Amino acid sequence: MLLVHDGRQVDVTRKTLACIHHLIENRHRVVGYDELIRTLWGHDNVTNHQLSQVILSARRVIGDDGQAQRLIRTAPGLGYRWVGAISEGDAPAAQSSEPADGTILQLPPAPMASGGTEDLAVPAPEARASESQTPDPPTSGSQPLQVPDASPAGSPAADAPPIGGGKLRAPRWLGWIAVSALGISGAAMYGTMRGAPAQSMASATATPAEDAVATLGAALEAGHYEDVREGLARLPPEIADSPQAKLLEVRLDMMRGRTELALQKLERQQARADAAGDPLWRARVLTMKSMILAKDEAPPEAITAAAGESLALLASMGDAAPAEDVGNAVFGRGVGLMRAGRSDEAMRDFVRAKDIRIAIGDIGGAAQVQGNLARTWMRAGRMREALDELQAVLASNKRAKEPVNQIYTLNTISRIEVELLRWEQALSTNDEALRLLRQMPGSDRRQRALQLRAFILSETGRLHEAAAQLEEARQLKSDDASVSPSIEAMHHLASGEPARAIARLQQGFDTKTYTYDFNPMLEDAEGPLLLWMLAARDLTERGEAVPTLPAQQKAMLLNPKTATGRIARGRWLAMQGDDKAAETDFRLALQETRRMGQTYRMTLATEALVELRLQQDDADGARIVLEDLRAHQPTHVDRDYRSSVMDLRVALARDDTARIRVAHARTRALAGERPLPGDVARRYADATSRSAPLRVADPRHLK
Repeated sequence: MLLVHDGRQVDVTRKTLACIHHLIENRHRVVGYDELIRTLWGHDNVTNHQLSQVILSARRVIGDDGQAQRLIRTAPGLGYRWVGAISEGDAPAAQSSEPADGTILQLPPAPMASGGTEDLAVPAPEARASESQTPDPPTSGSQPLQVPDASPAGSPAADAPPIGGGKLRAPRWLGWIAVSALGISGAAMYGTMRGAPAQSMASATATPAEDAVATLGAALEAGHYEDVREGLARLPPEIADSPQAKLLEVRLDMMRGRTELALQKLERQQARADAAGDPLWRARVLTMKSMILAKDEAPPEAITAAAGESLALLASMGDAAPAEDVGNAVFGRGVGLMRAGRSDEAMRDFVRAKDIRIAIGDIGGAAQVQGNLARTWMRAGRMREALDELQAVLASNKRAKEPVNQIYTLNTISRIEVELLRWEQALSTNDEALRLLRQMPGSDRRQRALQLRAFILSETGRLHEAAAQLEEARQLKSDDASVSPSIEAMHHLASGEPARAIARLQQGFDTKTYTYDFNPMLEDAEGPLLLWMLAARDLTERGEAVPTLPAQQKAMLLNPKTATGRIARGRWLAMQGDDKAAETDFRLALQETRRMGQTYRMTLATEALVELRLQQDDADGARIVLEDLRAHQPTHVDRDYRSSVMDLRVALARDDTARIRVAHARTRALAGERPLPGDVARRYADATSRSAPLRVADPRHLK
């Protein structure tokens, strides 16, 4: 159990050597985090930070580091793998128990096996380290990290800069950039995205006033908005007018939901930056702009363009471009790409942004990026993987005591739980987010959390509670349009009010372009079209007139780009009598949602196909379609109201008395305050009047 280099024993702890030994012994595979913990400690009561410290020590002692990863490579979310070349032979005798000065074990990198470790090439150095950890700089021979090209060739974002010539930057709150172009003695530019200043290019010493701005940035991350506002007001004039203070003020407005005001202030800062001719200042303004546009649900192209222009400016700075700013701009571009549906490119940007933030010691920021990465996985159909990743992110948020990021992560977890039909878990997660939001009265995330809660309550039949949540959300802002039209329309549909649903959707069409509605079911422009068609179905069933769909929305309806859009067009085609084309759309949507693991959306496609089969008097075909849905995820499907209504429809069409009893009892148990669909209620009444009295089980026993 010795580590020897050039005939000399290298001083190393037993646990570090055991870690290296275990990784080498199992070099044919990835060694999981839990396995490594049990091997080194013999039990599971070990923090992630303790494991990351051992990995850090192991890399240092063999001349590796978390950036190069020549010998020990991180498999993000999985564990670690030894990838260095190994030569087996007799162990050389150690000449001395003391290591020679400056000598470390340098092993040549292993050639990449085809189909082997290539998938592990994305570094995530010390991903579980605490935020206080500061990585060592790599050796002079390290290669600079390159930002991957996620833009078309020739675009401003195509030539992204290397990160500081391979030199790792200072951790959060420590470094500053002195910008002589500002003409302000001792002025510095403040990192805008997470309140973290960049490292100093001239001096690492910050003035007391600059430290005060850094402290305000930390308070902003903790959600203490009023403290930040008051602190900015008390800054000395020469600091209050500096770029770092002004950009922090813009970010405060953004986080409080005042995006229009934030953009106005940012335009003034952009003019100042352009006049100063400083590329770093301009880049930070543009990165901030991309984040505000994302928060304001602007078109994805605008978000990507702003972040891409920022990356182009940073590229022009070469090695002087701070790593943190490159990471922020890459993250902004990833958000735009994600919303544009370019998932593969977005994942590459998010992975790179996460790695950069880990490298500079910003573990909380890395967790924030991981949340967006998980969201991209969610859109790619990897629901359970996304959920597991988010739980790890949430744990990191809690350790770092970052309530803002905790709330963001909790809301995303709730949406995934909705997609998996885990209604009670989604409600519990939302409760936790709202508890945190009580500590941040100025946050606009409270309004979003309330609307998400209203959606979940509507889908579980708790209509009065949902209405109260929507009313509270309206009170937070005077602009009624700030409450999602889709959420309100879904509440009206659940309440049996299709006319009100269409009226609310119409208001949305008139006042805004649906581009990225945060509704967990309908996160695209085509979602409201499906709600419109569902309301139109209910109105038609009642014999009431259906308003004309606006021309712009009809054009979108006829050219769907998502499964949601195909379900909407299929319903429209069915209303026109084109059953064959409608069935094609429904089946394509069902196939896509199954592949993506989107159980909620699978129920929407299945519902449309079941209704079409029943209209064609094909009750057996409808039953087969429904059973196919139940086979996908039986436990949660059987607890879903929409699925129970389908079951009751099919049982009534097949005149299956025994099944009618069970399906009706389950539907009543799940309905809550929701009325049964009119056609189902009438057919059930007719079935019970034509046959012997049906004994209906007490629904309380079926919950």
